Amino acid sequence: MLRKILSILTAVVIVTTMFSASFAKTEDTEITEDKETIMTLDEAIDYAMAHNPNIVDLKRMERDQEVTYRKAIKAYNVWHEQKGFSFDYPTQYLEYYGYSKDLAKIVYDNFVAGENTAKSTVKYSVMKLAYTIDELEDTINLLEKTIEKQENDIKVAEVKLKINMGTLLDVESARTTLKSTKLQLETVKSTYDTLKVSIKGLLGFDVSKELKITIPESEFEYLIIEDVNKEIENSLATNSTILSAKLEYKQKEINNVLAKTLQLESTKAVKDAKTAFSDAELRLNNTTNSVKENLLILYRQIKTNESSVLVAKEELDTLNQKQVQMATMYDLNMLTKNDYESFKIAVLNAENTYKKALHENILLNERWEIAMLVGDVVSNV
Repeated sequence: MLRKILSILTAVVIVTTMFSASFAKTEDTEITEDKETIMTLDEAIDYAMAHNPNIVDLKRMERDQEVTYRKAIKAYNVWHEQKGFSFDYPTQYLEYYGYSKDLAKIVYDNFVAGENTAKSTVKYSVMKLAYTIDELEDTINLLEKTIEKQENDIKVAEVKLKINMGTLLDVESARTTLKSTKLQLETVKSTYDTLKVSIKGLLGFDVSKELKITIPESEFEYLIIEDVNKEIENSLATNSTILSAKLEYKQKEINNVLAKTLQLESTKAVKDAKTAFSDAELRLNNTTNSVKENLLILYRQIKTNESSVLVAKEELDTLNQKQVQMATMYDLNMLTKNDYESFKIAVLNAENTYKKALHENILLNERWEIAMLVGDVVSNV
């Protein structure tokens, strides 16, 4: 059981980028007498979204990006309104046939996708860190209760040794187990303290001050999709990874058009432009197929987790039903205190396992929403 406890640590990716900003108290934010700031998870997300410098910069650039796109459309319309014209520059040719306009649209779409990706990644990072911190608090509580029980195990082993019902090896084994659990507790506490600093840095909160993020009660939700392949296909238009490949494809297409239209003296230049265009087209197709595959894998992960939640709930319900019986047996001296404590720890462990599965359900569903907008860009967050 204790070996499973550390599994939550391996899934944690600590967000180390620190953002400098002071926390402005909102109407719903509570500050206790000891100056601890308490935020809900939604408040924490809103605060991080407002103070993340990358997002702030992107918002500042949004107007410029849109203006550039509108200028490209205007240039295209101007050329088509002219009754007579001649192409003095290659760019004029591109403007007339819409290549500049199409490229500007892809550049703008890339910017929008990048902005959405940044916002989604910040939100997901806050959620993941907050849930992980909450789970570590549960783990610390479990380990502390386990240590209490293991300290009693040593006393029991020592008594049995005195009355020749146990061996010195049993005592040493109990002591080794206790030592191992204490080391695990130190590791978990160290990770817990680190993540509490990390999430304050992610929010732009003063890391020297105390911050508590309250987690809402988790509710299990099925991801219901009639046609997953169709939904994935529809999402490709906004996928940031595919848009980047489309941008490269469009640029190589323009170079190829120019090479043929201007009838460059170097046949090698024409050939190279055509080869680069073909390579870009191949990369775009491969990227599209890869994105589809990754999204299908994510969908399967969600469905696997849904089964895990149900199994964890069933195991917890079984232990809860048995708890009344175990308490009665303990009251009637039909069960030792040590065995009863072991059972209570098992119940606590089942509760933690169920909560963690619920958190994963929420995070995976959030990932899916993001994936449908810009692709599964937070899979390693």
